Amino acid sequence: MSSEEVSPASGTEEETINDNSPAATEETLPDAPAEEGADAAAKDGDAAAAEPKAKKKRTPKPKKPIEAPKIQKASGYPKTADMIIYAIESLGERKGSSVQGIKNFILKTYPTVKKEKLKKMLKATLPLCVDQGAIIRPDGQEDMAAMAGRYKLVKAAKSTNPSCEEMVVAAVGAMDERKGATVNSIKAWILDNYDHVRPEMLRHQVRIGLTKAQAKGTVAPHTPGKEGAKVSLAARWHIKGEAKKELLKKQADDRKAEAAKKKAAAARAPAKKKAAPPKAKKAAARKKPAPKAAPKKAAPKRRRR
Repeated sequence: MSSEEVSPASGTEEETINDNSPAATEETLPDAPAEEGADAAAKDGDAAAAEPKAKKKRTPKPKKPIEAPKIQKASGYPKTADMIIYAIESLGERKGSSVQGIKNFILKTYPTVKKEKLKKMLKATLPLCVDQGAIIRPDGQEDMAAMAGRYKLVKAAKSTNPSCEEMVVAAVGAMDERKGATVNSIKAWILDNYDHVRPEMLRHQVRIGLTKAQAKGTVAPHTPGKEGAKVSLAARWHIKGEAKKELLKKQADDRKAEAAKKKAAAARAPAKKKAAPPKAKKAAARKKPAPKAAPKKAAPKRRRR
């Protein structure tokens, strides 16, 4: 009995070991880890796409080096005003530089300056720099003593040079020629009235100015051409639209101001007195000169007997 019971069991063990059926192969699932890796990579890709792209950092422009003031041969250090301005500019404090900070900078930068003299120099020069407009006091410190508080540099005014369009419109309006202003006359007027213009760049600037002004309708060619065509530098130009209205208004205001000026000058001038009629001159009777008496002849001498 034992032998027969064992034989079936051994048979079943062999079948399970050597089973190559499709069901057995499906149960093993050898490709499952690969699919999981693909799904994870896809999720990572979606997450990366969802994240915003990192902005490129802009490299700041290098600041211009601060020019040191000239050193005087006699003293061995620059002028006091130049040292003050150089110290404030070099320290670059947003709220302004304190007097102590200015003093420490000058002593460190210029060892030839005597410490006991520097206080008197600053006390005398700081108010002068403020009066001349080189430095200013922060708000609320205008009434403080010279050696107290802070000082700031005066910011340079922005350039007020007009644009190419403004120069061209001003030139065309100023000439106001019946047949239109030529490009050469526009260039000549701009050179006479604007010092910052470079002659070698003027042709390009006039072309840009005419293009922008024509697009806005402030100038127009004497003979209209095709729309969208390139600006012709051989054409003559007139002022149009709002620019013409402003020009006419300005001319009228100038005439009124000139008339008022002449009227005020006439009122200030003293009234001239009417000249009295010339008096009749008495005809002075001319006296005739008396006839000269004839010289008397000397009497002849008598002879003595």
